[in-house]
Amino acid sequence: MLCRYGIVYVTDPQTGKFLPTCCRMRDKSILADADYLNVLNYAPDDTTSLYETEARRINDIHRKIREVARIELPYDVFICYKKTTAAS
Repeated sequence: MLCRYGIVYVTDPQTGKFLPTCCRMRDKSILADADYLNVLNYAPDDTTSLYETEARRINDIHRKIREVARIELPYDVFICYKKTTAAS
């Protein structure tokens, strides 16, 4: 399901936390996805809250990207740059 929604978790170099990064867009909300709903249905009670929190984060990321895409002009090339810091 995460692959279908283009989600890859990357480590934030400043905090060390894993953050969802979007590599692909879908029009359908992850919150309505049948596989996500099955995850909630079959997940142990102690992990359901984590899955719900992460799904809301992913849904929010997709919503913000859709909002930006609605107002931006079409483009031919997209270049992404991520600044990384060297470990001390």
